[in-house]
Amino acid sequence: MGNITIDSNATIKDAANTLLKQGSHGAPVTEKKEIIGVVTLAAITRSLISGLTNQKVRDVMSRDPITIDGDTPISSAVKLFDQYRVNTLVVLASGKPYGVVFKADVLRGSDRFGESIIAPSFMSA
Repeated sequence: MGNITIDSNATIKDAANTLLKQGSHGAPVTEKKEIIGVVTLAAITRSLISGLTNQKVRDVMSRDPITIDGDTPISSAVKLFDQYRVNTLVVLASGKPYGVVFKADVLRGSDRFGESIIAPSFMSA
């Protein structure tokens, strides 16, 4: 878990294989080592259903993702989800992409709001 990224030029098919192999529901998208978006298994699935297996990840990703440090308390992540009206946050560890956390996963673990966001049960990495 952790440190999964997908290149913006990867095909949807390749991205799907990467996420499924890692057991992840999403990942930060990079271009020249910079985070430029986030892609979810849901977005990839929609493209696959449409037969767009060779479409590029950059065409289906969400741009300008909100990032959060892995040491941030979960309660602060909840505030970011609401403030920016997003369902995913890109988690950074030591300034580098670590993975993605989903709003639904955080809300399911609301009894653990005092823990950091990098807690394994919250991460999709």
